[in-house]
Amino acid sequence: MGKINIYLRTVDFKEKLQTLYERLKGEEPSPFFGHTLSRSRLSNFETSFSRQNKKQKTLIEMLNEHLAAKEMTQQQLAMRSYLTKGYISNIFNRRINPSKSKLFQIALALELSLEETARLLKTRGFLLNDSDDGDKVIIACIENQEYDLDNVHDLMEEYAHIEFL
Repeated sequence: MGKINIYLRTVDFKEKLQTLYERLKGEEPSPFFGHTLSRSRLSNFETSFSRQNKKQKTLIEMLNEHLAAKEMTQQQLAMRSYLTKGYISNIFNRRINPSKSKLFQIALALELSLEETARLLKTRGFLLNDSDDGDKVIIACIENQEYDLDNVHDLMEEYAHIEFL
């Protein structure tokens, strides 16, 4: 965990996230030029357009793809993420919207890359924040391939003073 502590002290998180979101920005459709729509109408239209083009996947679609790629079941995901099977089932049945923290647990359990984690968070309207110490710990763990939730929990307590699990 020493290399993660060094990473946390030396990385420019603002620059890292700017670069990340610039790369992800290129994945979104942006067909609107010189429009005369209000901001809210444009936002509604863009959301509808995105869904129709299927470029922006839903949380469930993304989770199913990652589970299939990892040959993992929902029960295995629950065990690895320290969430209950019922909680995972409720996500897949659209009964609950997981918090950012729960999505972090899922991303770590699935051993997602930083880009994949950012995409997963985006499905629920969350972004990684360069001024949030908890987000910095998650970024550092993912970038250093530290996916053990117990170790991540310890780093969260040490660096961000947050109870993670």
